[in-house]
Amino acid sequence: MARRVLIATPTTLLALLHSVGYGWQQERVAESAQAVSELGRELHGRLAKLSTLIATLGNRLNSTVKAYNETVGSYEARVLPGARRFAEHGAVSSGAELAEVEQITQSARDVRLAPDDERAVAGGRGGRPPAAAFRRRRMIFQLACAAANERRISGLPTDAGCEPTLEILALMR
Repeated sequence: MARRVLIATPTTLLALLHSVGYGWQQERVAESAQAVSELGRELHGRLAKLSTLIATLGNRLNSTVKAYNETVGSYEARVLPGARRFAEHGAVSSGAELAEVEQITQSARDVRLAPDDERAVAGGRGGRPPAAAFRRRRMIFQLACAAANERRISGLPTDAGCEPTLEILALMR
């Protein structure tokens, strides 16, 4: 072992090769999970920006409707009475009537978060652990799986199949 040479029987060599292969497979799964996590984080950031823009647009629509309604109110209260006085004195052209202008009664709908989203925005899960902690957890997982595979190949009883599950991958993040 001083020269980093391991003497292995064919059975031990096969178990070791299976363990190494499984470790590489788990590394690919972990890299894929990391990529999915990064894509999800990026998508969430974009959705947060979009929801902010939608909320701003709704507020501006509501303020535009309010300004329109105030203008219509001023038109009805201050301009139309004077225009009607012209009609009483016969100073209007024939067939030219003032059109009725109605106020807008609808407003833009507010953007509301679902209860689960409110909890996430309020502080839900903290930031992810540093890369070193992620690599350490992944290595522990790989070693545990390699040991379980070696026990299975050797015919010894094993507690778990050590298959990657979403729960394990979530814990590794």
